[in-house]
Amino acid sequence: MEKLKKPLKITLIVSIILNVLLSAVFLYQYTHHKNNYGIGDTNLYRIFIHRLEYFSQTMGEVVETNGKVENMNLLINADERLNLSIHSFIRFENSMASTKMNSHSIELFLSYIDEALFERMSAFNLEDYDISTFEDLKNRTDELLRLLPDAYNPQDQKRFIETINDIIL
Repeated sequence: MEKLKKPLKITLIVSIILNVLLSAVFLYQYTHHKNNYGIGDTNLYRIFIHRLEYFSQTMGEVVETNGKVENMNLLINADERLNLSIHSFIRFENSMASTKMNSHSIELFLSYIDEALFERMSAFNLEDYDISTFEDLKNRTDELLRLLPDAYNPQDQKRFIETINDIIL
């Protein structure tokens, strides 16, 4: 019986220590998330911009001289980058939820590009479709990139929000 008590005590002590450490980790994550709420996540904005630039670059590679399969692969890759970009922007927008940032026009623009790309990809896959319509999507995306700030800095949040709020597409 005495042999059983010692491992039981050790197990109990280890269990208590692990529970305390786990609680401390959860508390840190909670306070870190709460402190960043409204400040905005610079990494998410940087990722959004990078993915949107990559989308535009890939759209620029869709040209008449490519074969249909090659262009379709490029379009699928571009569509994936656009979806990842939209996801990053939504997460960034959530990190700015307690601010007065109004990115409605950007959201509408991104959803328009997403729907138009899907529609044009479907038509392109089913029949010969004019490649210039993809150039149009690239040019519109480049216009958005020109209007968006290159980076987000929480210390300059007010000017960043004003720039975002003034974007009309």
